[in-house]
Amino acid sequence: MIMLVENTIRQFQKIFPSDGLLPININPDSGIPKPYSTITFGAMGDSFYEYLLKAWIQGNKTGSVKNYRQMWEASMEGLISLTRKTTSNFYYLSEKNGDSFSDKMDELACFVPGMLALGASGYGPEKAKEIMNLAKEDMSVGTSWSILRPETIESLMYLWRLTGNKTYQDWGWEIFQAFENNSRIESGYVGLKDGHSDIYTCYSPLHQ
Repeated sequence: MIMLVENTIRQFQKIFPSDGLLPININPDSGIPKPYSTITFGAMGDSFYEYLLKAWIQGNKTGSVKNYRQMWEASMEGLISLTRKTTSNFYYLSEKNGDSFSDKMDELACFVPGMLALGASGYGPEKAKEIMNLAKEDMSVGTSWSILRPETIESLMYLWRLTGNKTYQDWGWEIFQAFENNSRIESGYVGLKDGHSDIYTCYSPLHQ
C-alpha cells in the first residue's frame, strides 16, 4: 500500500502545477487533471494538502520525505492566492475553476488554520510568522448549521498547543459544551440543521 501511495505521489510530482493547486478531478488513466476541474481546500480537495504535510511529519521530517514538504509549501503559496477578505476583515478561502473564482468556503476547509500552524515551524522565522498569522486570521468562519465535523476543533487544538493562547482552548470548550447542550441524544450525538434555533436534527431518531 505504501508503495502504491508513493508511486501515485511521484506521478503527481510530474504534473504538479507551479502554484501547487491540484484540481479535484484527475484522469485515472493518464494522471492528468481534467480541464475546468474545481480547485478547493474544501470537500474532495482538503485531504491531499493535509496529508502532504502529515506524511512529512510522520516521516520524521527526513530527506526521504522532503518531497512531501516541498509539494506542501508550493501548495501553501497557491492557498494564499485563494485567500479573500470580507468587508468585516474576516479571511476565507475561495474556490477556483479555470480562471473563475467562487466566494464559497466549505466547513471542511476549516482544517486549514490548524494545518498552517502545524507546518509553520518548517519555515524560516519570517515565513513562519507570516504563515502562523494567516492561521490565526483564518479562524473567523461559520455557518448556521452543524453536522459535527471535526475540522474546526482540530484547528483550535493545534492553535492552542502551538501558540499557548488560551482563547483557542476556550473556543474549543464552548464548542464541546454546545455539542453537549444541543446535539446530545440518548444514543449519541446528532447534527443540527440550524444551530441558532431549537433542535432540528438532520438525522432524527424515530419517535416512539
